[in-house]
Amino acid sequence: MNGMIIEDFLPFSQIPWPRIRAALLEGRYHPAPVRRVFIPKPDGSQRPRLLIMVGSQTAADRVLESVTRLVEERLLLVVNRTKSRAASLRTCTFLGYQIGARGRLVWADKSERRFKDRVREITRRDRGHRVETVIAELMRYVRGWLNYFALSHTYQRVVDLGQWIRRRIRLYYWKQWKQPAPAVVICSPWASAQRWCTWRHAVVRVPGG
Repeated sequence: MNGMIIEDFLPFSQIPWPRIRAALLEGRYHPAPVRRVFIPKPDGSQRPRLLIMVGSQTAADRVLESVTRLVEERLLLVVNRTKSRAASLRTCTFLGYQIGARGRLVWADKSERRFKDRVREITRRDRGHRVETVIAELMRYVRGWLNYFALSHTYQRVVDLGQWIRRRIRLYYWKQWKQPAPAVVICSPWASAQRWCTWRHAVVRVPGG
């Protein structure tokens, strides 16, 4: 950062430390972060997140109390007590992730629900957009979401989501057809499907869609 190598940082940091320490103890210190990152929430609010892992429930309760007191009394910041808790790691989510079976990192169920809600919004059949436009928007969103959750060990869930998204796209195509004939041609390879495809408005809700 600023052209400084790691070896030079320690002696540099010791120069202003007495002044910074005094400001911390007196409650006057307000850091100016190089890059502040807030997590946007569905309700429109933004807040930073912190996860501390310890060895036992007793230690977790103790650390939560001490860190809360430090943040509020020494740093003069506000702790959201409704969102702060000491709990098992398997019941916690952090940045959309959680610990799944065998201790592996997976995306949280809430993250998947939000993903599906967004896909439903993009592929809503009454939008009136061209299919190509919808698919391009959908691909951008899906790629970004999967890249964010690239560390997740959820291969089968990715396969299931892919099948579900393809069903959504097929229904969007179906809704765009103005004449029944194309539906008959494309749907005919599916057993007993032709009788449904001969009516454009016979679009039924696919299980899981």
